Amino acid sequence: MNVPQKALSLLEVLSLNARVLPLICTTSLAAILILSGCSAYSQTTNGNNTVYGASNDPAATLGRVGQDQMFVQRGLEDGNAAVIFSKLALNKSSNGEVKVLAQRVVEKHIAMGGGLVQDAKSFGVPVPKGLSSRYSQQYQDLNKLTGDDFDKAYLATLLKLQHDDYEDMQDESKASKVPHIQDETEKNLTTLSQLDSDTEKLWKKLGGKK
Repeated sequence: MNVPQKALSLLEVLSLNARVLPLICTTSLAAILILSGCSAYSQTTNGNNTVYGASNDPAATLGRVGQDQMFVQRGLEDGNAAVIFSKLALNKSSNGEVKVLAQRVVEKHIAMGGGLVQDAKSFGVPVPKGLSSRYSQQYQDLNKLTGDDFDKAYLATLLKLQHDDYEDMQDESKASKVPHIQDETEKNLTTLSQLDSDTEKLWKKLGGKK
């Protein structure tokens, strides 16, 4: 029997679980919807929440419902990370411009997250709390830095996070069949684009290079 030369670290195992388990759950939910014979990508009211069901096409249900759920969960995790990193910047940075940007990031991502929380309830997706294990090492690395090194590393981390978010939102706005998700992503793309532009300008001003 071949033994792997390098065992997975605890962080890698947690990160793998964080990516794989939601996919298993969402795929299982979509499969249940198919077997139950639901028709149309329908919406029903449950209390104050709108709950979205399956489509006429079982294959489309399996893919689309799972993708919407994964987008919502990932969006919430990324938003939490942006807020937590920015709150760290508010505490550690001595640069006034960095602090102003960090405060805007906190406010904008909290606002964008409000819609995603409602989407999570509609899709039956657990709302993540705190920082995802995907970002724990980045947080630890940032927390060790001070001064200009911290500012540049924070801005670089934020740029990567926002670039990834923007691409996810673009894909979701084109593919989702849920009207209010389409509307939300279009609005959030405008907000994220402005934040990303301001972040990159400040990062370059402080000496950041691609």
